[in-house]
Amino acid sequence: MIQVEENEHIQTLVYQLNKEGKSICGDSFFMKADDKELICAVADGLGSGSLANESSAAIKDLVENYANEDVESIIERCNQAMKNKRGATASILKINFEQRQFTYCSIGNVRFILHSPSGESFYPLPISGYLSGKPQKYKTHTATYEKGSKFIIHTDG
Repeated sequence: MIQVEENEHIQTLVYQLNKEGKSICGDSFFMKADDKELICAVADGLGSGSLANESSAAIKDLVENYANEDVESIIERCNQAMKNKRGATASILKINFEQRQFTYCSIGNVRFILHSPSGESFYPLPISGYLSGKPQKYKTHTATYEKGSKFIIHTDG
């Protein structure tokens, strides 16, 4: 699956495919951009197949439904949604185009890299573990970025 979002502030590309031999992907993503901001979430359900997809899709749906909230509130909602599910790792990125600022939070094996035109890179280490519905501490990063910066978010799948 390929999805593209583009406006005067951003060009995005998402590429996702199922593991070999699997009919359903255990990862999910949500991405939406308008003239003011971009919100993007990548979730990796634990394991593979339909139960992994159930967890990652729940995160995708929550981010879509609560996109107007701050990143830490959304990630906490995602954590609570994992009660009685297999669990998932997740990453949420919100970019404010007007302020040229982003906020990012990640739990588990979803990675984030920012590379700026001046050659600087930002690679925050995610909190280890996964979302499970149990109490969790989050590390949210907020920073500015240069025009022309490249953001990459990926899972290990």
